[in-house]
Amino acid sequence: MSGDAPTKTELKAYKAIYDRAYKIRRKINRLVVGTETSSNVVEAPDEAQLDPSLANTCWIECGRITLMGRELELKAIQARFFGLKPTGSPTKSITLIHEDGSRHPTPLIFRENKMWRVMFPTSIPEVAAGLRPDEPDGKQGRSPYVAVFDRTKKADRYILHFLHEGSAEYANLIARSKALGTQGDTGKRRFGWC
Repeated sequence: MSGDAPTKTELKAYKAIYDRAYKIRRKINRLVVGTETSSNVVEAPDEAQLDPSLANTCWIECGRITLMGRELELKAIQARFFGLKPTGSPTKSITLIHEDGSRHPTPLIFRENKMWRVMFPTSIPEVAAGLRPDEPDGKQGRSPYVAVFDRTKKADRYILHFLHEGSAEYANLIARSKALGTQGDTGKRRFGWC
């Protein structure tokens, strides 16, 4: 063992520096991760204890999923879960395995707005039924679903299931991600990995 044990005064000084830096990092994360006006190219918060490329599960609230509820926009950092570059690369095809066992070839496309999108095929039952409810005025409302992707042993194959935002399973997923420091919030949709 080398070095000396820090004194209480040294520990107190270090904690003060850490606390100031932590506040700055939180502010930066709110500005960069938490707004739609950001470039969406973000690094993991310093508090994250797990890189998305090593996670077993990735999740994101569907919110106002576009293209009649079929095109789910991912946060850039989540692209790493799927082996994609957050800043873009050619379209990649993956296979989504629905919880009923059916398989669905699915493209991941990098759009001109610098966002990765999962292009859900209508062969997925929840997508066919509609992920966004119809409002009384005829418009589509906010989706109450969370898309959850679980890694399999085969590359480019992921188990897909949808959780309801009010479910105990989703609360558990949030708790697991919070414990790892891997939950984000755009202000309109929460996302994370674990």
